[in-house]
Amino acid sequence: MHQNKYVFITLLLICAIILSCSCEDKKVTADGLIDKYSNETITSGQNYADIADWLTPEEQYSYRTTDNSDNIADIYNPIFFVKSDRIYYETRIDNLMSFSYIALKTGESFSLCPDPLCDHTPEGGCKYLSLHQMMFSKESDDVFYSVKTTLDEELKAPVSSICRIDAKKGTINEIFNGYLSEINILRMLTLRLTDNNRLYFTAIREKSSKVTDGIIEREYEETLMSVNLTTYEVSIVDNKYKNKEHGEYFFTDGKYIYFIDAIVGRLFATDMNFENETTVLEYGNEYTISSFYYDADTSETYICVHSRYMMGWSETEIEDGNIYCIDKNLNYSKLDMPSDKILEFQLTNEYIYYTVYDPVFYGETPYGVPCMRANGNKIYRIQRGDTAEGELVFDGREKLHFRDYMVTGDFLYINYVKLFEDQGFKVFRITGLTARVDMENDAVKWFNLNNGSGT
Repeated sequence: MHQNKYVFITLLLICAIILSCSCEDKKVTADGLIDKYSNETITSGQNYADIADWLTPEEQYSYRTTDNSDNIADIYNPIFFVKSDRIYYETRIDNLMSFSYIALKTGESFSLCPDPLCDHTPEGGCKYLSLHQMMFSKESDDVFYSVKTTLDEELKAPVSSICRIDAKKGTINEIFNGYLSEINILRMLTLRLTDNNRLYFTAIREKSSKVTDGIIEREYEETLMSVNLTTYEVSIVDNKYKNKEHGEYFFTDGKYIYFIDAIVGRLFATDMNFENETTVLEYGNEYTISSFYYDADTSETYICVHSRYMMGWSETEIEDGNIYCIDKNLNYSKLDMPSDKILEFQLTNEYIYYTVYDPVFYGETPYGVPCMRANGNKIYRIQRGDTAEGELVFDGREKLHFRDYMVTGDFLYINYVKLFEDQGFKVFRITGLTARVDMENDAVKWFNLNNGSGT
């Protein structure tokens, strides 16, 4: 990172914690952002029937075999995680991030916190609040690692730690507190991958500081680190890939380590020793990778590459998006899809679910850019064995807006976002609700993420 004033970094970190869904007003302070946009709490007595009035309320959940299995891994910032007979998903409890899970066989939703007497508040001492990110252990489907970010009252800044959670035993333990020393504190931890009994993560840490005209100027850098999962010893990975200068390190299939160089637009890989760099795909800086899946059964990697313009990130009018399949030898091929404007996708054993560029505009955001849903609020699918013809499987009808989604069998799980109007501006905000849509019977069930129960 280049030199940034401390207050700017603090604001940036606080914004990351509240996980905004749209641009905030640049003129409001960090406290104002939290007050203005993070007070959307959901009460269990609220009725959401009018949001999806073309769907009937789910009367009875019927467990059906899913075509999605543990052999397929969603690598790129997933919100839903399928392990064994559970779907884990991000939740909000009084505006603090946490996790809940849905039992696939019963369809019921539960808070990750196993204490039935816990009120799930910081005052009550709930340990499962302020969690984000989830990376499962290779040793057990019940064990995963997560990041907990809280505000350090003395530093007046967010501090992150890494926790080991055993969902079966109902335990949570801190394995790294974010402090290399009293003056060397790591910020914005991002879990990357696990390999050879080590959990790799990137962190932002202070490199140097100086006082200029009474203002403290601090220089930060992002660095790659790892923690030993037996001894919990933390060390810095000291090679040319230790920061984003040579690409962002984020996935391994056990044979290769994959990197994205977002500056030039390139996907490349090294061997497991960070050597023998090989370019996989050059797509250019007017494009970005939005989806990344690995199928362990076929040893294939699937990615979506689309133009930045389709998400409003570039003024270069390029409307183009495609899915590529990469084999175990790093050879790639472009799938023959019904559309060449793919925005993202989900891979299952039988189908590829995807969205296409079909923008709907709702007004202007506080930043002066259009408020839009680039995907037209629709989801399509094609068979993996025959990608020529697609079918529409979900239409939110400009009412049931989704931030992310996941499909298991005939059930579509949606992370619902709500359109807000504020002083003439329009923004989409995270609500803390997940909807389950039964695509076969056109039924819907809402889950209240404040307490993990269904409504």
